[in-house]
Amino acid sequence: MNLKDHFIHKLSGMYCFADTPDLCDRLLQAGARIIQLREKKLDDQRFYELGRAMLDRVRRFEGAVLIVNDRVDVALRLEAHGIHIGQEDEHYRRVIQKAPPNMIVGVSVDNAEQAGIAENAGADYLGAGAVFSTATKADAPVIGIDGLQSIVNSVKIPVAAIGGITLKNLPRVIETGARYYAVISELNSAPDISLRYREFLEVIGRASPQAPAEAPDKK
Repeated sequence: MNLKDHFIHKLSGMYCFADTPDLCDRLLQAGARIIQLREKKLDDQRFYELGRAMLDRVRRFEGAVLIVNDRVDVALRLEAHGIHIGQEDEHYRRVIQKAPPNMIVGVSVDNAEQAGIAENAGADYLGAGAVFSTATKADAPVIGIDGLQSIVNSVKIPVAAIGGITLKNLPRVIETGARYYAVISELNSAPDISLRYREFLEVIGRASPQAPAEAPDKK
């Protein structure tokens, strides 16, 4: 399976985050097929070891991808499925140029102009937000539903909405046409992650004109 093509053209729905192998396992068992590794405090070697442990787990699930946040050199060393970078990180044009052809490259944006520039540079998808205020990244500018809509309308590549997304406001996010819904706090802090994940899928199924495909079975 070409996982980059699978991510860009077939996957949709939940976009999840983990910073430990245990959390990665729980999300995958719940049905998650997109995991972003976000951990800003570890040095490169410890981050590499964490990434290797998580990549091993992700590879056990058909169609699942591991996307590394920010740490470009480590992502390349890991041969991760993808890398996600922000506007303030290593310039994404250079990342796109040196990334292997099969590596997914995502770029964070908060307006339509940034979105168009990133798409033209060769980004495979965009992370758009913060859609709503979020304690996970309190300093992130809030773009609101209208800002998200303008980003979705301005590009042809998939958009992952992020920032303060909950079960309650998810239908409004889905209406914009965003392809992925990045959820951290409301999912990862739930007492039962599998139950909460199913609750998100139920909302997606009711609100989306094209509900996401069911997660493939474990290999």
